[in-house]
Amino acid sequence: MNIWLLVLLLAVAVVAALLALAVKRVPEGQSFTVHRRGRFHRILSPGIHVVVPLLDRVAHRVNTLGRVMEVACEDLHTKDDHTLVAQGQVYFQVLDARKAADRDGAINQAARDLARVKAQELVEQMTYEVFSHRTSRELNSWLLGLLNQSSSEWGVRVTRIQMDFNESEPRKPA
Repeated sequence: MNIWLLVLLLAVAVVAALLALAVKRVPEGQSFTVHRRGRFHRILSPGIHVVVPLLDRVAHRVNTLGRVMEVACEDLHTKDDHTLVAQGQVYFQVLDARKAADRDGAINQAARDLARVKAQELVEQMTYEVFSHRTSRELNSWLLGLLNQSSSEWGVRVTRIQMDFNESEPRKPA
């Protein structure tokens, strides 16, 4: 009789453990990517979800809240070889957790590098005279468009950019 009670308690404990593994709570502002047998299966949005224990696993926890990142660019060269510096903030948000999951660990660095490259592309298209007649709002708007064209394949949207462009101080010979 005691052995049956022990078996019943063990069975209840196993069922309770499997139920605990099956229920996943996704916090607000995050999405989880679920892999089944090592391959992408689905995305869990915020809320409570049930997964198949032992087959499904949460592969990535992707932050979908807006992020702010400081960006500093030195040695931006115009067409007529004036040197500029830029610094400011880039605001972005993950829209597609599946696309962003592979880059999530390095998405901040990738976005920072992309902002630097696109700032250089923007500056090198103009002469200093043309550049100096543009407002910060115009330059930031153009840069925002360039960033969104490139970052959409990552599942990321740049929501706002606030960069200040200034002429670089001439370097003194050593």
